[in-house]
Amino acid sequence: MIKGPDLTRIEVIKLNAVCDGKLNLSGVNLQGVDLSGLNLSGANFEGANLSKAYLSGTNFSGANLNGANLTAANLFNAKLEGTILTKANLSHTNLQNANCESAQMEDANLQNANLRSAYLELANLKGAYLFNAKLEGTYLMKANLNYANLTGATHSDTNLESATLEGATGYNP
Repeated sequence: MIKGPDLTRIEVIKLNAVCDGKLNLSGVNLQGVDLSGLNLSGANFEGANLSKAYLSGTNFSGANLNGANLTAANLFNAKLEGTILTKANLSHTNLQNANCESAQMEDANLQNANLRSAYLELANLKGAYLFNAKLEGTYLMKANLNYANLTGATHSDTNLESATLEGATGYNP
């Protein structure tokens, strides 16, 4: 038997309203749920399943998505400033035009992710897996890409000014 999401969009909106910025949905299954355009800043989604979720324009600034599953989620134009995405699975995720300034993405899986025109200034991508990621026009100024795997990643017009790439593999300027 296939189990659906634990909560609907309406239930998340109601919970968020009563939690006064302290929403805790750690470990919750929100697979395929539409949370687009919501303000979920500061919320805790640690270990949550947000795979295939529609999160376009959602504000996750300062949120905790440590170890969350965001496989094939749509985060187009999302706000992820200062968001914790350490060890998160973002494979096949659309992060085009997302603002990920100062995001903590250490050891995150970004295989085949679309990061075109995303803003990742000061982002920590240490040890991130960016195999075949689309980085065209991405702003990675002062980002930490140490030990990241960039094999097959496309990166024309990518701004890597003052970014660190010590031990990174697969990067061909």
